[in-house]
Amino acid sequence: MIANNVTGEYSEKKVRQAKEELYRRGMDDKVIADIMEEKEEAFMRRLDAAARACIDFYQDLKHHFLFVLLQQ
Repeated sequence: MIANNVTGEYSEKKVRQAKEELYRRGMDDKVIADIMEEKEEAFMRRLDAAARACIDFYQDLKHHFLFVLLQQ
């Protein structure tokens, strides 16, 4: 939840409550920061992959459009 808040999906109150729960379970700021960094990196990799897929789709669409135009 904390790491996924990169998108602003959760309120600050919910994020604070999640952190407090992690503290109660014995996790310190370093562990939480490591988890958040790992999750943010994974999020950025997924975002990068999605952007690349969009670019590939656009390129394929452009090539298809040019092919159709040349066939006329």
